[in-house]
Amino acid sequence: MAKNRELVIAVHGGAGFKKAKKGQLDCIEEVIRTGISILRDGGSGLDAVEKMIILMEDSGLFNAGSGSHLQMDGAARMDASIMEGKDLMAGAVASVSGIANPIACARLIMDKSLHIMLAGEGARRFGAHYNLRELRSIDKEGLKAVKRSLDSGGDQARLYKSVYGCETVGAVAIDLEGNIAAGSSTGGFSPMLPGRVGDSPIIGGGTYADNRGCAVSMTGLGEKIIRCSVAKEISTFSELGDSVSIAAGKAIMRLLKRIDGRAGAITLNRDGEYCLIHSTDFMVGGFIKGKKMAVADQFKRVL
Repeated sequence: MAKNRELVIAVHGGAGFKKAKKGQLDCIEEVIRTGISILRDGGSGLDAVEKMIILMEDSGLFNAGSGSHLQMDGAARMDASIMEGKDLMAGAVASVSGIANPIACARLIMDKSLHIMLAGEGARRFGAHYNLRELRSIDKEGLKAVKRSLDSGGDQARLYKSVYGCETVGAVAIDLEGNIAAGSSTGGFSPMLPGRVGDSPIIGGGTYADNRGCAVSMTGLGEKIIRCSVAKEISTFSELGDSVSIAAGKAIMRLLKRIDGRAGAITLNRDGEYCLIHSTDFMVGGFIKGKKMAVADQFKRVL
């Protein structure tokens, strides 16, 4: 174990076109401090990523966990995934209801099952078997937003633009062993058809981690991120020799030019290189590396 290794964490709470609220920025700072404490105490990158995302899911300040949007039938169906870079182990849940922390269920699927992804009622029952906390209440603003969107009669492109900034949370970390990890969790967007699944549970789409490349958590419209497998593409560029900043910039620019997809990403490799980058106006997030720490709603912009 490399006791003198410089530990690094980056987190995000969604990329979009609106400035972050103070409460969100304060939450991000608390999340980062919690995560770095776990790493300094010898915890794994997976442990830190899971705990940080749990805190964001529980805060109700982001579109994940208790802050999730509701689908068009009034139900909250959430997605999450987690992955480690040493052995490429991963776990994911899709379209799951009734679980307070989908990221915890994803971690259990990775650790306790032979599978990578469980969906819907099967995922809920799996979480219940391991006594995961139930999600008993949800912010009803999501359902109101659905009704407003449907009543507006607007075109799909305008509706999609309106949802940027109200999705995924994510985290990446490197631990004392030099292993990287990534995780993402989301409550989707409004309006959503019942059963919609985004990029967050898709390994290679919204989440990826490979010690030979980098750890990535995406944020943006999942329908477009999935089509370009952005998280895996960033890691591949990194493995081929690009810095994480160049790798993420290339992939996000390609997404934008190829299918007009706007997104944000946090990336981190084993050398401690990190990047927070977005093609939207804002992306709430933060990082810590050594004594340097920052929390903001704007980082490196593509275009």
